[in-house]
Amino acid sequence: MRETTNIALAPDQPSIIRVVLICTAIALGGIIFGYDTGSISGMVNMTKYIEAVGDLDKTTNTYSIPTWRSGLIVAGVSMGGLFGSFGFGKVADRYGRKWALVGCAAIINVAVVIQAAAYQSWPAVFIGRCVGGLSIGGLSAICPMYLSETAPSHMRALLVSMFQFLITVGIFLGQTISLGCSYWDNSNGQFLVPLLSICVFAVAIICAVSLFVPESARYLISKDRVAEARQSLAKVMNIPINAEIIEQEIIDVQRAVEADRSTGESTWRELFSHENRILYRVVLGVAIMMLQQLSGVNYFFYYGTSLFKAVSNMNPFGTSMILGGVNVVGTICFLPIISKYPRRIVLMMGSAAMFVAFILFACIGSFALYDDANNVKSSVGGGMIALACIFIVAFAGTWAPVSFVVISEMFPQRIRSKAISLAVASNWLVNTGITFLTPTATEHIGYKFGFVFSFFTFISIFVVYFFVYETKGHTLENIEVMFMSGISARQSSSWEPLADDSTEIKDESSYNA
Repeated sequence: MRETTNIALAPDQPSIIRVVLICTAIALGGIIFGYDTGSISGMVNMTKYIEAVGDLDKTTNTYSIPTWRSGLIVAGVSMGGLFGSFGFGKVADRYGRKWALVGCAAIINVAVVIQAAAYQSWPAVFIGRCVGGLSIGGLSAICPMYLSETAPSHMRALLVSMFQFLITVGIFLGQTISLGCSYWDNSNGQFLVPLLSICVFAVAIICAVSLFVPESARYLISKDRVAEARQSLAKVMNIPINAEIIEQEIIDVQRAVEADRSTGESTWRELFSHENRILYRVVLGVAIMMLQQLSGVNYFFYYGTSLFKAVSNMNPFGTSMILGGVNVVGTICFLPIISKYPRRIVLMMGSAAMFVAFILFACIGSFALYDDANNVKSSVGGGMIALACIFIVAFAGTWAPVSFVVISEMFPQRIRSKAISLAVASNWLVNTGITFLTPTATEHIGYKFGFVFSFFTFISIFVVYFFVYETKGHTLENIEVMFMSGISARQSSSWEPLADDSTEIKDESSYNA
């Protein structure tokens, strides 16, 4: 039953600053995600790390990591992420978004201890990375869901994108620390410092979320904890608990939750139901997250140091850090665009730019990089680095954040955690394949591997045009009404809810700084 209240309502206005601060604390999980990506790219090229997990060639008295083992170690996080995104989705449903997020941050510390304590055994390192993947996979599912349920509709794209922005910050920090430590050739600190540094961010997340972030009000209402939901909304918006906007929000979410409950408890089988276009949305969410990985972005981030060692005389750690810096700047520059322009347009423009950059990168690397004596042409190598930067900017400003925004918006409350977990798991599945296969594929076909990614970036243009619905400017409850209305994806850009179906869409003027 819906809880009612007789308290006098106050017309207080919520605070943008408080909302941003709380959502930033939630999005800090992105730093852990990104830091692992940025640091492992450098670590697998460090002399001490190669000695620790590689094999000694007695004829040359040098160490090397077999390509299959390098791929397996790097892919360990992706393998763990596949299961973590599923497992922590269930934890988030049972114990709440807040404590599931704290649990993910705690597990990464266990993973680091395993790797640091047994670094001379590559199977132990692999197991430690799989455990870390459980944490990172959980973060990748929980953070966007938590953010979408906490952020107001007019700021949702920007605040969900904060998760991706902090991923880019994490990548850059990982690359920067790896560059600095790469000069310690005579110390195991060369790779142990980058490895252990992730614990600093994990502890920061545990403290920030535990002490300052309230549980998702939508989650609390779905569990009939309405009084706690009022307190959560009051804390997020920094207004009195009896404010009119809080009561309206409670009513709107209760209406949606009761509509969900009318069809019974949600199950995994429901994800395959045609009712209310659930199966369509699930397949679309999976496709979006798979295409995000099939763009080939981690071809650069996981193996950037190795790739650019072959095309430039520059310090490969420094070149990789340049990509990380470009990634951060590109995300910052595009964040206002993400909030201002329709999701569909942003995704299609990003796909087109990524396709052009990647196919040129693959063509030049395959057919123009080497001279007749098989030496690298330095000017051509520099051009390839520039194309990689263009690709990274296009990805950072479009598919990187907007794919998470879209999947966080498109599912009803009753199945949101399950559907997002499945979509994110598909992302990790593709990520696992790419990270494992890239060293072997690069060894055998070189830069021609880039044509595979170019193909999928081209396909993604048509997937977005024909199948992705426009969700910009709508509440989560109104988005559900849109999917049930029967319109096509191409018509969704002009769709508006009917007055009697609509929940109030709060515009930016209702928020104070």
